[in-house]
Amino acid sequence: MKNLFVDCETSKMLKELEFDLEITDVLGAYDKNGNDVNWTTKHFYCWKPLLQQVEQWIFDKHKIHISVNRWITGTFDYMIYEKEKCIIIWDLNRQATLYFNTPTEARIAGIKNAVEYLHRQTAVAVTPINTSANGT
Repeated sequence: MKNLFVDCETSKMLKELEFDLEITDVLGAYDKNGNDVNWTTKHFYCWKPLLQQVEQWIFDKHKIHISVNRWITGTFDYMIYEKEKCIIIWDLNRQATLYFNTPTEARIAGIKNAVEYLHRQTAVAVTPINTSANGT
């Protein structure tokens, strides 16, 4: 069941991107240390969303599509398409390998990479520019 959910690190980035779930769609949560917690009885830090929930949110809110492809070798990879700009974004982390043994592994990597891309875009957009002469 572990491969059904995004990991805590990705979930924390999603929280910063204002990802949220309807209370009826919540299946779990993480505390600040990345431990699973029962969100109905304990304090929690961020939701523990399903991969499909995140993938759909990325598409609905940001118009980014994640595609998993199977190669003749039997391995899988992913590609990330930014729909409105027709730009293909992939291998943002310069991973040693872009090939995975299962489609689930490829989808998890694609979702993480898409969230990291959005997180970077947001960080760039809100970073203040220092215009003072002495750099303070």
